[in-house]
Amino acid sequence: MRRLTLLLAAIITLSAPYAIAQSEDETAADPFRERLGLRAGFAWTANDLEENFGGGLDLSLHFIQRIRKPFSVDVTLGAIYLGSTDSEITRDFFGTEFDDVSMRILVVTAAPMVEIPLGERTDFFLSVGAGMYVTSLILDQTLNEIDLSNTNFGINVNAGLSRRISTNWFVDAGVYLHKFWTEDSLEPASPDWVYVYSEGDSDPLFWCVTAGLALRLF
Repeated sequence: MRRLTLLLAAIITLSAPYAIAQSEDETAADPFRERLGLRAGFAWTANDLEENFGGGLDLSLHFIQRIRKPFSVDVTLGAIYLGSTDSEITRDFFGTEFDDVSMRILVVTAAPMVEIPLGERTDFFLSVGAGMYVTSLILDQTLNEIDLSNTNFGINVNAGLSRRISTNWFVDAGVYLHKFWTEDSLEPASPDWVYVYSEGDSDPLFWCVTAGLALRLF
């Protein structure tokens, strides 16, 4: 047993430099391996939410893990902010007026991604994912704020380009399509706020055009 242990130790010691060199070669050959990125952009809605809120902003944090060329996994934590709305729906539903009414949609999704090289420094990416969409309706009154929330399941599609601008930094730009399903509820005790403010749209769409920076982690 002692001889076997010594033999294994010798094999590990002798092979370690080769394994490290091979790992470094693989990383050098695949600079897109692991990235952490921040994206920002504009959001549009494809239903009556646009009429009630107008457009908005999209801000998201991404972690991308290369599994094996050309496949990766994209985990996204983001938020879509929609601006203040006309108070008519608020008056009809709550029986009072608020100084400001806005909507925030938090997005937590995971998506398998395909990244296709378009040269040594540029990849085209396409992902289709699913996750949770937490919608908050924020009602502001003088010295008072009410935050009302719903949670819905949804899907997203993302396509764009990622370009390496240095050893560890990337820029990317893309288009997101978000779609989720509301609870089709107008009950005063537990309404779905997207359903209420989209005039009864049970599966709203959000288009987001984003650009950002990403940092290679390892």
